Amino acid sequence: MSDDKIIKLHSGKVSKDPDHMLEMAKGDFKELCILGVNSEGRIEARATKDMTISTLLFLLENIKFTLIAHGYFDEDDDDE
Repeated sequence: MSDDKIIKLHSGKVSKDPDHMLEMAKGDFKELCILGVNSEGRIEARATKDMTISTLLFLLENIKFTLIAHGYFDEDDDDE
């Protein structure tokens, strides 16, 4: 698989504050899915209304593959 097909899980925009991360993401996406742990400690997911189930599953499977094959990395790891 070529590097242009790898989904990076770290965009270089980082924050420990979820609200700040959401603010930084404004305007960057055509469709969006948010996965996280809510204030009650439960996993929660939200997606834009126009995202189809097939697109959501495709995104999740690609992220899963990337984590299994390459782990979590940031843009500074591009040289490896």
